[in-house]
Amino acid sequence: MGNMTYPMDSYRNRVPRLDFPIRLDVGAGNYPQPGNWIRLDADPCNGQTHIVWDIKKGIPLPDGCSSEIYTSHCLEHFWPTDVHLILQEMWRVAAPDATITIKVPHGDTPAGRLPCHYSFWNEAAMQAIGDWFPNPGRADYNGNYWNLQRIWREEPYHLLGLFEIVKGKAL
Repeated sequence: MGNMTYPMDSYRNRVPRLDFPIRLDVGAGNYPQPGNWIRLDADPCNGQTHIVWDIKKGIPLPDGCSSEIYTSHCLEHFWPTDVHLILQEMWRVAAPDATITIKVPHGDTPAGRLPCHYSFWNEAAMQAIGDWFPNPGRADYNGNYWNLQRIWREEPYHLLGLFEIVKGKAL
């Protein structure tokens, strides 16, 4: 994953002025996180979405601007190759020591296998995100990694993963 930066001119008129760092709710839709979160979604939700944007085009925010990122019932609606890009973008906009919480339906449940879901999530998928960058102790460790804090289930069908972003040096 290289350092991905976006020219501000291409989306300046679509993104409100923000005071960074922010808490970002990716794919908030009609069920946003309570509290002071910036909502990013392709659906304007009757004017409630702060940034109306297709995240398959990236996240239209500067590098390291978010102290916390949350996504719920969003990533399973994308093909795995798109999820890869979205995760790269979450990494890019996450500040060092930011937390990222991913909530998806477990792929082993009927809710996880709906026809509108293109990627299927289980504990191994969450672990794989944590192993994405070389972790401390590995020969190829470069100072950057998704530090997996916890994987848990909320019955009847939710799967959650909590990650801390560790950025030791520029990629």
